Amino acid sequence: MQRSPKLLWSDNGSNFVAAKKQLAEVSSFLLNNQQEIEVNLQSLSISWKLNPPYGSHFGGSWEVQVKLVKNLLYKNVLTTILTYEEMYTILCRIEAMVNSRPLCKIAEDSDVSYLAPSLFLMGDYLHSIPEDVPDPKMSLKCRWSLLKQITHNLWKRWKTEYVNSLISANKWFTNCKNICVGDLVYVKEMNTSPLNYPIGRVVKVFPGKDNIVRVVEVFFNNKSFVRPVNKLILIGDSE
Repeated sequence: MQRSPKLLWSDNGSNFVAAKKQLAEVSSFLLNNQQEIEVNLQSLSISWKLNPPYGSHFGGSWEVQVKLVKNLLYKNVLTTILTYEEMYTILCRIEAMVNSRPLCKIAEDSDVSYLAPSLFLMGDYLHSIPEDVPDPKMSLKCRWSLLKQITHNLWKRWKTEYVNSLISANKWFTNCKNICVGDLVYVKEMNTSPLNYPIGRVVKVFPGKDNIVRVVEVFFNNKSFVRPVNKLILIGDSE
């Protein structure tokens, strides 16, 4: 079943205002001339809400990701001259990386499913085919190798930067909640191909004499392994 968003949020930039107006005109035309399209559009009922003028901070949740992507793009592309098609390819891959990031867990069961932006946009997770990344010490022989190298570098840095944003900074003397069986966690320092986030579920905990859990057993990719909790990042609840 195809899904679509019910509500769109954006700042009050002139490009968004113009786009909203144009889409409204197109929608009005289709509704007035195509009965079949009219029924379909009415069933979707998508709304578009704009932030107040000069109030871009109202969209802080997505502006942070926009800033992060811009910084990573600047650091990795730098002075590399790309054609329109090459730049479009890189941006599409970045879009997939951002929209496949884990937001929170969905259910309290043994499944490792998590909520991601792609579920709202496409109704499914995004996946990619693993590619052979050329050795960065070797000279790039073709433009495609260059794009793969840029994508690989972006993916490595994006994972690091995004993971850091998930970690809450607490003082060492602050008591933190123990990781429990059933918690969804991000496993750090695991090499995965782009769009494949290392998300696992805790299946066993090993508390110490002080009842503090420092080691757990994690189920990931159809197998279980033991990891210290400082190598894991708890994925928040959906509530």
